[in-house]
Amino acid sequence: VRHDAIERAISSGKPAVTAPIWLVQDNKSRVGVLVLHPAYRQAEDRAGQATKPALIGFSVGVIKIDEMIQIAVRDKLPPGLEFHIEDRDVPAEQGSLFRSGTSEALPSGAYLWKTQLSVANRSWEMSVFPTAAFLHQQRSWSAWFAGIAGLLFASVLQILFLATTGRTFTVQRKVDEQTKEIRA
Repeated sequence: VRHDAIERAISSGKPAVTAPIWLVQDNKSRVGVLVLHPAYRQAEDRAGQATKPALIGFSVGVIKIDEMIQIAVRDKLPPGLEFHIEDRDVPAEQGSLFRSGTSEALPSGAYLWKTQLSVANRSWEMSVFPTAAFLHQQRSWSAWFAGIAGLLFASVLQILFLATTGRTFTVQRKVDEQTKEIRA
């Protein structure tokens, strides 16, 4: 058990979570954390007054992150969306708790959503983002329709402008011819 988590649990009197650890069980290698919850015994002095509770030990629980996520999500995450959970209290190379897909790096841009998760004494960051295939599949047809309608409208305006300009040219030429005839 990690010494820093024990010290935090003792000093705060509240549960503490360890940094990510590798669990090797069920013939799988997976990431997990240990949750340490201090257990106290309330004692009384000779006069029957309650004394300061005495620490008698810890209750320790193992949390398998992948199973916790599977229970929480229960196949409700649409295909093409991925999420990562990172422990920000440890160096980056040790902080990966969960990755739902194959993407190693987070994308940059407007499609990345992040939030902080507080788990006992630790801060985890959850990032959700779409894959390129998901974005391609979810194209906004209304945007395409608006773009095409705009192009068609611009084309109609251009045709009207050209027709008006051509007609004006024809009328001007006719006026010039008639003016020459009148002068002659």
